[in-house]
Amino acid sequence: MDKRSILLAACAIPAAIVIVLLLAFHQRGIRTEELKQRRAAQIAASLASAMRGADADAIDTIVRVAGTLQVDIAPVASLPADVRPDTPLAAHARQQLAGQDGVAVRGETVCIEAGNAHCRALLVSVGPRGDYLLAVHMPADLIAPLPVVHLVAYLAGLSLIIMLLTFAIARHSMRPLRQLAQAATRLGADLDAVVLPVEGSAVARHAAAAFNSMQTRIRAQVQHRTHMLAAITHDLQTPLTRLRLRVEKVADASLRERLVDDLGMVQEMVRNGLDLARSMESAEPRHLLDIDSLVDSLCADASEAGMDVQSDGRSHAFVMAQATQLRRCLDNLVSNAVKYGGRARLVIGTRDENVTVAVRDDGPGIPEERLAEVFDPFVRLEPSRSRDTGGTGLGLTIARNVALGHGGSLTLANRSEGGLEARLTLPVMRYRQAA
Repeated sequence: MDKRSILLAACAIPAAIVIVLLLAFHQRGIRTEELKQRRAAQIAASLASAMRGADADAIDTIVRVAGTLQVDIAPVASLPADVRPDTPLAAHARQQLAGQDGVAVRGETVCIEAGNAHCRALLVSVGPRGDYLLAVHMPADLIAPLPVVHLVAYLAGLSLIIMLLTFAIARHSMRPLRQLAQAATRLGADLDAVVLPVEGSAVARHAAAAFNSMQTRIRAQVQHRTHMLAAITHDLQTPLTRLRLRVEKVADASLRERLVDDLGMVQEMVRNGLDLARSMESAEPRHLLDIDSLVDSLCADASEAGMDVQSDGRSHAFVMAQATQLRRCLDNLVSNAVKYGGRARLVIGTRDENVTVAVRDDGPGIPEERLAEVFDPFVRLEPSRSRDTGGTGLGLTIARNVALGHGGSLTLANRSEGGLEARLTLPVMRYRQAA
């Protein structure tokens, strides 16, 4: 544990010790109280027995002896106003004095000793007519049982303190683990996310350092692969251009046309390869982007190009995004929908702090067993999604890379009424304020 956790534990341990001591002192006080009650009842029984049938001189002697035992004996005038007849002390004395004639336990009262110290006194009347009143003093002890209400309150308070300290220790100890989980989630969406702070216990610091090292290695490997792909596709542009020029000089028109088509296909693959490299790592800055405005702009441009594209719904949501990359993602989805389904319908909505854009078409759909496969690079489905109808099998790969790079997801599903739905889900940063 780190220093803060040790400090919290050090605060919890004394509270637990205080609880144990309170219970121990309470039990000891109960035993002391029982001994005091037994002593008071025995003294009262002995004095009452000695006073029965005693003459005046004997009673004077008993009174003097009783004074040394902290017992006051006086003729009964009237009982004090604060006598309590049903206390545990009075009940115990009645059990001890049961069966003795001329003896009656009156109850318990509060008395004042020297120094204004409060004490209790057991009141017992002696004689056929209750002629004398014995007040057996019980001085206050240093150890006395706590009232039940006070004991429960003390224990509840200390238990609450221990619970709060334990909760604080657990929460503080779990914080590095929560940070690690959050960093892992961020890493999946952004390889350039802020590194995890190396703090906490020795184990937490070691885990954070290992995670940061892993993030650095993954970023370096992805950058190396992306740069290599971009370099290869870029360098292919020059020889392809030369080949195109030389093909134009071929005399056979039919052969020249086939060669031009093949070269055009290769050039398109190279361009898509560059787009794929950019989708995996883009230096474009991120800004708050209004999803509704982006979809409206996309639909307007598509309509101007003669496509049947419409949108439905409003989200009023902003996302943190790279505008060019996100538009390319939606462009690919809309182009596929129009190409293979004749038209595209974009339905916008929100769910669980996410915004969704569902691109729906009326095409033949995709076999269920191949819905995941089509996200792989250069995968084309025959016959409806063949190369002859356009595309190189990279459009969905690029779209998914963009979605993942924005902390979202892209899924495909066949619609029950026919056609395919491509659902883009992105985390919402904030919502537009109501006017």
